[in-house]
Parts: sequence; C-alpha cells; structure tokens
Amino acid sequence: MLRVIVSSLLFFVMIMVAGCKRHHIYICDPDEEQCITVIDPAYSDIRYVINGKHLSVPDTNFVKLKISTGEFPLDGIYICWKNETYRWEVVVTITKKVLENKLDKDRYLFSSKLDEDERGIPTAEKFTQKGCTNVGFEDGYRIVPKGHAIVINQNK
Repeated sequence: MLRVIVSSLLFFVMIMVAGCKRHHIYICDPDEEQCITVIDPAYSDIRYVINGKHLSVPDTNFVKLKISTGEFPLDGIYICWKNETYRWEVVVTITKKVLENKLDKDRYLFSSKLDEDERGIPTAEKFTQKGCTNVGFEDGYRIVPKGHAIVINQNK
C-alpha cells in the first residue's frame, strides 16, 4: 500500500514539473554566429536574457528582469543583430522592472519599450527589417519574419 501511495505521489510530482511554464531557449541569428539565451525559472516572474548560449546564468553579460505574467497576451522578445553600434539590441516589452543589468553596455543594448511612431504608439516595425526578428512565446515559438532567427529549445 505504501508503495502505491509513494508511486502515485511521485507520478503527480513528475506531471507538475513537466507541466510548468518555463523557457530555456537559445535564439540565434540565421547563421548561428550570435545567440541569446532566455531563461524563465518555473513558477517565477523572473526572466534572464543572456548573451551567448548558456545552461545557467553566468556572472556577466545578462539582464535579470521582473516580468508581467498574464497582463500581456503576446509574450516575446524583439532582437536586431549587429548594427552600426551594437552586437545586438533586445526589447522585452513585458518587463515590469530591470532587477540587474550586467551587460556590456558598449556592445549590447537592452530596452523594455519599443520605439514609438510619430503619434506616440509603440511600433515593432524596426524588428521586421533584415537582421531583426520577433520571437513570440505563446503556443510554441513564433518567429517573425520567418527565417530571421533560429530557436533551440533547451527544455528537457
């Protein structure tokens, strides 16, 4: 009887862990020369955006964010790879607060707001251009424009 209870409890815990909403992905440019790691710990409103491919949060070159959960229907990340000034530029619009920014600010640009058009309305138009992308996290991973990024899922 004890064996059945323990087995049932173990099965329940495995289902709960497997069902947690969590991201651990690499988002890379089409040539995979530049990558960003996104880690959302399970049951948390924290998101890490890290330069390069990482299995855990390094000591440098990351941003730790407190994000809104449930307030925004379209969760995602906007990226432009290599421009005149930066190796990459990233926007995470569901950011409530930047808790820690250990990025090299001369090489990487992070923002929590999209640029605005002449009417003051946020626009993602810049991220539809060549060298840029928007990766949506709802219902899998949606890449816009198609082919402008590669998403490698590290959730095991």
